[in-house]
Amino acid sequence: MRTRGYGAVVPAVPALRTSRLALMALTTDDLTAILRGERDRSAFTWPEWWPDDADRHHVEVWHERSTRLSDQDGWGPRALVESVAPSMAGHAGFHLPPRPLVEALSDPSFHGHATPAAGGVVELGYTIFPAARHRGYAAEAVDALVNWAFATGEASTVLATVAEANEASHAVLRRVGGFRVIGTCRDDTATVEVVYRRDGSS
Repeated sequence: MRTRGYGAVVPAVPALRTSRLALMALTTDDLTAILRGERDRSAFTWPEWWPDDADRHHVEVWHERSTRLSDQDGWGPRALVESVAPSMAGHAGFHLPPRPLVEALSDPSFHGHATPAAGGVVELGYTIFPAARHRGYAAEAVDALVNWAFATGEASTVLATVAEANEASHAVLRRVGGFRVIGTCRDDTATVEVVYRRDGSS
């Protein structure tokens, strides 16, 4: 966050806005507040139960990356904040700033087709909290992120990995369109994940 005139606080990275959501880049300060439960330090609220055991590690990783890459917050996680109220419905964003395809697909468990990319490559992820599911928020957020990534001119290709059994997440990418399966990999628990790719011309 930074201050502009009369002490007004504005985000360092402008939010991406859809018809129902504001995708707000999570800065180091935001992530510190989330880890400490300091809700009065944030422009939005989040569920009392979050971050849970599954997500706390992710938030800690995001915090470390934001501290190290503070000028790249736009390429990190974003809070999906509902327009009707400043409450967080989930999170979505990119794992790292644009990088060469050979780095993005460097996971030794990857098996598939690594057709060269014209420019930088990013990988996105998304999670919708249980109370906000079945409203189309994930597809809305993914569509906005993909369009923004290509519009920057820094990324030509977007990847996404989805657990083989996670039909809801597969459906999101089909709904957004333009993604194709290029192979599989395994996560840290050896779960098989399907690797999707979308290029800027898609």
